[in-house]
Amino acid sequence: MAQRDGWRCYLCGERVPEWAVVPDPWAATWDHVIPVSAGGADHESNVRLAHYWCNIKKGAGEIGAWDPPPTACRDVRFGTVTKPSGERRCKWCGRGFEVVPGAGRPQEYCRRSCRQRAYESRQRGAELGLSENELVMTRTELESLRDALYVVEAAVEDVDRDLAAAGDDPEEVRRSLDWLLQAVRPLLGLRP
Repeated sequence: MAQRDGWRCYLCGERVPEWAVVPDPWAATWDHVIPVSAGGADHESNVRLAHYWCNIKKGAGEIGAWDPPPTACRDVRFGTVTKPSGERRCKWCGRGFEVVPGAGRPQEYCRRSCRQRAYESRQRGAELGLSENELVMTRTELESLRDALYVVEAAVEDVDRDLAAAGDDPEEVRRSLDWLLQAVRPLLGLRP
């Protein structure tokens, strides 16, 4: 389908690089033109190629509700979304950290140990002939991740259905949020 869309983001019109992977803001993602939450079909006629950044900015809104600025994808610096607070995410562990201003290269890791693990990972990948976009993980780790994601997927479907039926009942919203948080927390244990 990326070839169908000519490797162009349908939201901002910029080229989508084939090499970028999420969480890179330029990474290719699939966006529902009419969101599933608004009754849109999960079918290729309702799915378009979009930058990860543009997809996040659009959110669950429809095309008419979101008018992308002409520089939507150009507001990105050093591979992370520019935030006014100066917080960045570690390239190794994903934790947020404050950027220390100063001369030199931009800080990419939250700690020296994360920088060292990333270096060791690159070295081992080079020894095995793996590219930077390839990952080696055990079958047990993969199955644990798949199981946790399945639980989250089911929780999101349950919450969508419950909230649609509940209307504006704050107690039902709170119960739904608690259920969603309970489903997501095990994923945090799978972080390196």
